Amino acid sequence: MSDRDSIIHVFGVMMALLLLCWLWSGCDWSNEELGERATTSALLMSEDSVNTTVEALPAPETFLKTFGDDCYHESATRVRQTPDGGYIICGNRFFEDGHDDVFSQLLLLRVDRYGQLVWKREWSSDSAKLRVEEMVLIEDTQEIVMCGNQSKYKVNAFILKTDADGVEIYFNVYPFRHDSIIYSMVGTEDGGYVLAGHDNGYPTKIFFFKINANGEKLWERKMSKGDDALLSAVTTSHEGGLIFTGTQIESGYERNILVMKTDAEGNEQWSRLYGNPCHDDSSYRYFDGRRIQRTDDGGFIIGAEKYENGSIIYLLKIDSDGNQEWVQEIRGRQSSAWFGDIIQTSDGGYVIAGKELESSYISTRQIACYYKRDALGRMQWSLSLDEFYTSSLGSVQELENNKGFIFGGACQKHDTYYAYMDYDIVLLKTDSQGYY
Repeated sequence: MSDRDSIIHVFGVMMALLLLCWLWSGCDWSNEELGERATTSALLMSEDSVNTTVEALPAPETFLKTFGDDCYHESATRVRQTPDGGYIICGNRFFEDGHDDVFSQLLLLRVDRYGQLVWKREWSSDSAKLRVEEMVLIEDTQEIVMCGNQSKYKVNAFILKTDADGVEIYFNVYPFRHDSIIYSMVGTEDGGYVLAGHDNGYPTKIFFFKINANGEKLWERKMSKGDDALLSAVTTSHEGGLIFTGTQIESGYERNILVMKTDAEGNEQWSRLYGNPCHDDSSYRYFDGRRIQRTDDGGFIIGAEKYENGSIIYLLKIDSDGNQEWVQEIRGRQSSAWFGDIIQTSDGGYVIAGKELESSYISTRQIACYYKRDALGRMQWSLSLDEFYTSSLGSVQELENNKGFIFGGACQKHDTYYAYMDYDIVLLKTDSQGYY
């Protein structure tokens, strides 16, 4: 075949292929239209890829995270979920020399829904120690309010309010005549807060006061109960008043759970003692009220500790008038069990956070435990956090739509010479059955 024939053959084949393509597409492919189609396809692909990526990374159903710096004792006091599915953690950091804390700081952490740290804020003082005891997350603004104690020459209560990004709005200290130690706080319907604890005079008195949204003190109350008394927790009653729990001491050795109900202005309506108020001296027992929560039936659940040859978690259910409905105990699997926090769950039961003492031939350690109880306080399940040498849980919240629970606490990862001052914050997310 000559060169001319070859060129004609190739040209004919190319024309035939172009004709087939035109018949198949039924349209005119100009360069301009090709460019437009290519650009549109790329944009759609990009959007689809982004959507697919977001949908492929939902919040994990469970996780276990730790946050901390070496050679510091850091722990979570309270954990609360935010509307975007993330979490706010307030807690404490201190360095100790084996006898007393040398300095202490207040910590505030923001964690996303995946358990990754977004930001961390710290507050400290060169001449005073800070310790946070409670946190309230304001729903409308996502502002954060924390209360605790500032120790210098004496102990005074403080309030710290920040915006949603942890930027300080105000830090107020409330000096009183005696050491005034605060353990709990609750938000009220008018946008204010009530802080509760004890006045460390002689005798020790229960003590609580109210502030408005700007941190200005409105009123304070001090009351004598028994030989000595203190308030460990406060919440609002179903009628808009206040209800407290704590400890009342008689004759120097008898300790009972104190529950007191007041109106919205702090005027006492009634108070009751629970535990061993009948002066039964056949065995050495005493009780401490730790936390109180409203229940859906109009009553209250109190989380407490009973001491009788070791510590026992003690659950007390009362009605709106303080009448006892039932009592349940949680004993450690080997030894003592300590109370951390309690909530009522969406099914009417309860979840309790705490820790137990575990002993072996090698060592003795504290291990974080959490328990599910039904509406009558009967055991449904009990689980523990075994990943660390030592651990504890002091905060629990049920997640929306019955998607599990979020716990906060502290852990010691290794048993070393310096381990007594090397604790990290623990953030534990479980499913509705407590698994992670």
